[in-house]
Amino acid sequence: LQLIERAGMKALEIPTHPQTGMDLAHLERALQSHKGTPSAIRCVLIVSSYGNPLGSCLPDEHKRALVAISQRHRLPIIEDDLYGDLHHQPERPMPLKAHDMSGLVLLCSSFSKTLAPGSRVGWIAAGRFTNEVLLGKRVLSNATPTVMQDAIATYLETHRYQTHLSRLRSRCAVSVSRFADAVDRFFPEGTAVSRPDGGFVLWVQMPDGADSNVVFSKARRNHISILPGRAFSTSDQYRNCIRINCAREWDESIDAALRRLGRLARPD
Repeated sequence: LQLIERAGMKALEIPTHPQTGMDLAHLERALQSHKGTPSAIRCVLIVSSYGNPLGSCLPDEHKRALVAISQRHRLPIIEDDLYGDLHHQPERPMPLKAHDMSGLVLLCSSFSKTLAPGSRVGWIAAGRFTNEVLLGKRVLSNATPTVMQDAIATYLETHRYQTHLSRLRSRCAVSVSRFADAVDRFFPEGTAVSRPDGGFVLWVQMPDGADSNVVFSKARRNHISILPGRAFSTSDQYRNCIRINCAREWDESIDAALRRLGRLARPD
């Protein structure tokens, strides 16, 4: 959001379903209502597979429909695919870019969620915007982490990366399932929790009247890390929601922390 504001733009929040992702009908209405105005929509920024915080993944038919909307309105799409390799199902979801015949989708990804968060190595397939992206890269940073790029390239040449991904995906799937089961057991009656098919985050919707900021503050005092739902909204929504990161293997300390978090989520 800060990068968008620094660029002199504003973010328009589009409703998103916990399983199927962005509401494309709402996007179409927004495009029409803002067309020809100073607030016209200039591009779409989306994590199409297992996005943070919902873990939602657009079905293939929705991805094709979104690309068709892009082509119809000549609307660039910035697709962040950094969670796509963390699928829990046998098949990896195809990115939006796979359906793009006009070069309007800019596909971005990195190794930060699958290999090494500190590597700062990523890539972009910018389509018709390649020259602009290269110029922006030269202007903004110019240099790249050459040593880390060489190290990762050497690792990829060993073909061990796919073995690593397979193990990582399996562990993420087990962890997400156990975390979600614990939320079902420990949180107040009426709590709903997402069950994503990939990634490592859970979206928890507590009963109406719950205040995620209060839960966040209590959890922090108990050395439990969560994020309140309002942190993921431009319009102060999701006051009764929290995001839980499941990127740790299950152990007794996790069970105890979620049991305690469930108690903290109950009304005083």
